[in-house]
Amino acid sequence: MLCKNCEKPLSEKRQRQRAIYCDPGCRGQAIAARKKSAWLSGKRKRGVEKREARLAEWRLMELHCHRCEKRIPEERLEASSYQPKYCSKECGIRAAAQRARLRYENKTEEKRIRPFFLKSLVETNGTSRGSVGATAELIAAADLLLKGFSVYRSVSPNAPCDLVIIGAKQTAIRVEVRTVNGVRATGTPKFSLNREFGKTDLYAAVLGPGEVEYFDEVVSNQE
Repeated sequence: MLCKNCEKPLSEKRQRQRAIYCDPGCRGQAIAARKKSAWLSGKRKRGVEKREARLAEWRLMELHCHRCEKRIPEERLEASSYQPKYCSKECGIRAAAQRARLRYENKTEEKRIRPFFLKSLVETNGTSRGSVGATAELIAAADLLLKGFSVYRSVSPNAPCDLVIIGAKQTAIRVEVRTVNGVRATGTPKFSLNREFGKTDLYAAVLGPGEVEYFDEVVSNQE
């Protein structure tokens, strides 16, 4: 006969005792494994029940997007572990751009006017403007990657946009990266617009490492 836990042959003494394990230690391991398996099974079951109850509650609430007011799709509800506020990642990042503009408008004049890290590199360290622009693109790309987007960077410096991002709905968004060089009268960051108007969906205004604000073309064009 073989032990049910380690599958080693049982000794004659254990066979006479009609034991199913080779020693008491092996029996304890088997009992502990069964208890752990039962606990994990119960935990998974409770997790599934909570998730189903949460989904049922969200369906009754008929959640709508905070930005476009469309009803949040079923697949978005099922994929979220928390109550979603937006119908897609693209809608969420555009809402973040609007909130960024409001934050700049609500700031006092002292807080608005502050040194801009990337532009100061040209004056202090003698860094070339091309290097500053490339640094801004990498900072924006890293920030978008952390937000869950697939990011593609342009190879040609003469391309109509610097980055292309793709979200959960496989929708491509063209992003133009700009280095902030001041503040407008409205309090929004000041940066130059893309000359090829209409070929950019989103502007990423980079102030420095970890400081990126997003604006759509209408917002960034306001003076």
